[in-house]
Amino acid sequence: VEGAAVVRGGAVLVDGAVTLDGVQLDVPSQKLLVQGVSGTVPLSLDTTPGVPRRHREEGGFARGRYQQLLDELRNAAATGSTLRIGTVHLGPLELGETTLALRGGEGRVEIVSLRSSLHEGAILGRGFVATRGGLAYGSDILISDLSLRRFCDALPKIRGYVSGRLDGVVSLYGEGQGLDGLDGFVDLWARESDAERMLLSKEFLQRLAGKKLRGFFFRDDRPFDRGEVSAYLEEGYLTFTVLDFSHTNLLGVKDLSVSVAPVQNRIALDHLLGALKEAAARGKSVQGEEEPPPEHPPPPADFQWRD
Repeated sequence: VEGAAVVRGGAVLVDGAVTLDGVQLDVPSQKLLVQGVSGTVPLSLDTTPGVPRRHREEGGFARGRYQQLLDELRNAAATGSTLRIGTVHLGPLELGETTLALRGGEGRVEIVSLRSSLHEGAILGRGFVATRGGLAYGSDILISDLSLRRFCDALPKIRGYVSGRLDGVVSLYGEGQGLDGLDGFVDLWARESDAERMLLSKEFLQRLAGKKLRGFFFRDDRPFDRGEVSAYLEEGYLTFTVLDFSHTNLLGVKDLSVSVAPVQNRIALDHLLGALKEAAARGKSVQGEEEPPPEHPPPPADFQWRD
């Protein structure tokens, strides 16, 4: 560790860096294991009072610019310090080798570029943490060509539910501590590839419908040609504007439609994170570990089924 600190009136200014070599972080209570951390992390702290500033381009991170953003992040120059992480395990989910280009100064640490992999796909992004004028943080993440089949197979309770390739855009911005000051949006969409068809399993459809589906159309897994999820985050709540799994046949008739109920399209972010944590715990339980039941189980999602 190296750095310098200055106390100026009621403000503290710190600039420096931490160099890591082969570090491992294990947090069993959160099902988190980070291994093989090496590189340099810049430090920059400035407690000068003021109004937090957004350190990112407003409105520039959106689905309409997906291909342009993907090219930019893939070709982003690795300026500043480099931090490499061997693997990140969150329950049954595992990120591959992750590389971050970092720089710091003026009370801000910036992730210039982030590159990682998850279930045959790529995770690319950028972000920042700023302290001048109060704590502020944000991140912009692109998901490219993630295998939904591999993702579902990693979670025992949804194994085999959905297949296809997933692209997406996630943008978050927060101020202060806690989830109430966090806002942003998520936009995800599925597509077909030569390696993976877009399919919904009959078990998945039956679970959403809450009934045993019979007949020719539900004899096998069902294809879908549109799979989209769009939601925005505000004041600790995630509100779905689009949740659509549907299929239109050769006659132009929509013969499959699954969407979220318009009047019950919100979920508290802490409940959602609790559900993800519970899913991670179940993944461990399948491997033979004992897990206590959740203290406050999240409410079930409410979907609208249209025959």
